Amino acid sequence: MDAMRVVLGLPGSGKSTLAGALADRHGWCLLRSDVVRRELCGEEAEPAGYGQGRYATEVMERTYAELLHRSEMMLALGETALLDASWSSRARREEAARVAAGARAQLVEIEHAAPSQEAAARLRQRAGTEDASEATPEVLAHMAADAQAWPSAAHLDAAQPPAAVLRMAEAVLSHAR
Repeated sequence: MDAMRVVLGLPGSGKSTLAGALADRHGWCLLRSDVVRRELCGEEAEPAGYGQGRYATEVMERTYAELLHRSEMMLALGETALLDASWSSRARREEAARVAAGARAQLVEIEHAAPSQEAAARLRQRAGTEDASEATPEVLAHMAADAQAWPSAAHLDAAQPPAAVLRMAEAVLSHAR
């Protein structure tokens, strides 16, 4: 069965690291919101705060729409689509579920959560690197305040060592089959 895998979490939670490890291990196509957002806005766009620039509502809507469009194409080709994004909006998650259902694909949702202080520290460490994410501790705080719970997702604790988190994610995926 074709599958859509969604790895979600707030900035700095480690979701991209987990998604990358899963994609590498299984040969899945990784669709990362940070990369798609940069493609849509262009590299020359200046980073901005929450709700501005690349984080403006209209840009976020276009980014998620493009993620879902690309996942539809992958599913139509019989590929597994692995989507890495915050998915903090219930409406966006419902659209992901509709896309999976429309493609008759199994949807597996994994939330990777880190304590806010740990996530903020990761974001400060990442600042100025080549990583596609531009999230800052301030963006994290705003997103955390606006995030809507996703009860159907399997919740993984990022406080665990990365290898343990990967094993837990594999167990979730195994159970979903």
